[in-house]
Amino acid sequence: MTAGLMAYYIGRHQQFDESIIYFSVLLSSNNGNEVIHIAKRLNSEAIGKVLTQLFSKGGK
Repeated sequence: MTAGLMAYYIGRHQQFDESIIYFSVLLSSNNGNEVIHIAKRLNSEAIGKVLTQLFSKGGK
């Protein structure tokens, strides 16, 4: 929890965008593994969509 508070404080002090502050708090907190899992899942879904589009168009 302390790491999350520090990330929030530094982000606000440096005037970062709120989305960057939110992401940095999640990464620094105990939920960091959860964030990594979600990022991997989103990347897998994006790669799957690209491959599906390539194969459905016959590689063109």
